[in-house]
Amino acid sequence: VACDDALMTFAIGHEGVAPCILSSEIPLLTLSLSHSHGLGAATLSDSRQEGNAGIDAQHIRPVHHGLGARVFTMSERGQIAARFGAEDDPAGMLLFWALKEAAIKARRAVWGLPLREIEAQIISGDKAIVQMTGEPPLTAAFERLDGWWLARAVLPPG
Repeated sequence: VACDDALMTFAIGHEGVAPCILSSEIPLLTLSLSHSHGLGAATLSDSRQEGNAGIDAQHIRPVHHGLGARVFTMSERGQIAARFGAEDDPAGMLLFWALKEAAIKARRAVWGLPLREIEAQIISGDKAIVQMTGEPPLTAAFERLDGWWLARAVLPPG
């Protein structure tokens, strides 16, 4: 990687369950990776200033019958119905799935509770707040790219 006419080298490793950048030259950056059906996504964040970011990519496809009742809260199912026309709309469910996965990755630790213990609330066209039981809220942004959802959640520093 070239940076201000200097060559900086680093390797990708792991820190517990999360990937990390192994370099003394850039110790404050956190890394999150995702892939789905041939699409890869990555995000970096300055953990000191922005916080830890997590990213998730979901290919929009049919989902297992009953997923909504097992994974999403009543509020999320209502948001999916209002935004996508039906609470079992695959695109809507996969958007909320991506928001939850991005939030889990931003924590950089295993999430051992059911996914219903994470609730996403869309607050504007491409922004959401994600609340995880017992955790501070995360901010999130999402985007649809053709047949994929990309979601990026940030756990603030501190």
